[in-house]
Amino acid sequence: MKTDTSKVGQEIRKIRAQLGMTQKQFANRVNLTSSYLSLLERGKRKLSLERLNELAEALGVPPYLLVILATDASDTYDKDAKALLKQIQLLARQVLGLFVTA
Repeated sequence: MKTDTSKVGQEIRKIRAQLGMTQKQFANRVNLTSSYLSLLERGKRKLSLERLNELAEALGVPPYLLVILATDASDTYDKDAKALLKQIQLLARQVLGLFVTA
């Protein structure tokens, strides 16, 4: 299993939109340019752990939720592991709903 940085960016974009923030507003909040934030959200730039923590904090969500939601099990043949990850991701999505309210 691996965490896909482009999926982390997609989750950041989804949460930002759910919070009603434009890309420009969020970029200003986290001291990035809109173009660089766009690259992060599209997975064209890799996130450092430090940057992941900063973005998650600015969104008001724990960074581990972003990592869980971006984890990909397609590289494993263990059906039980895939099923467990899917259940964990469903729970993470529900937990995320507790943090994200526009």
